Amino acid sequence: MSDERTDQEAKEEARASEARREIWLSIGAFFLYLILGFALMMWLNARREAAMIPTAPVAQKPIALTILHTNDTWGYLEPCG
Repeated sequence: MSDERTDQEAKEEARASEARREIWLSIGAFFLYLILGFALMMWLNARREAAMIPTAPVAQKPIALTILHTNDTWGYLEPCG
């Protein structure tokens, strides 16, 4: 009886160990995918030295920006009244 219980416990431990190993392998594969994707983007970027330095785009000439605000929720694009 104790041998059967020991065998059953050993099988359960083996299944639990296999499940943990699969989880860690999945997490590792996910991070490897992220790292390789980021490395590929850096390698394909023409200015890879400056890829991580955020810069504002330089405008050719000033632009006019008009902000139109309406509380209309019916989807009308033109304000009325």
